[in-house]
Amino acid sequence: MNVLVIGGNRFVGLLATWRLVARGDRVTLLNRGSLPDPFGDRVERLRGDRTTDLERLVQADIERMNASFVAMETAQAQIKQQLQFLQQRFGTSSS
Repeated sequence: MNVLVIGGNRFVGLLATWRLVARGDRVTLLNRGSLPDPFGDRVERLRGDRTTDLERLVQADIERMNASFVAMETAQAQIKQQLQFLQQRFGTSSS
């Protein structure tokens, strides 16, 4: 499965990414890149801010994605807006 993980370098996202990689999924991390991650060449990376760059960054890669995982701490209104965008692109979502 091709999975987009928004965040992915701390807390829940870090664990989720390790598990996705371990089961053989193709993982793309979308984050600002301000923190290092331990995944090396096991994941692909999109650098940008999820609040301003999400649509632009995801648009080019959306055709190959099967799922997304939002792993971030932010304001509830921002999460809702981003989940709505992802739901339009992927067809399903949960909060």
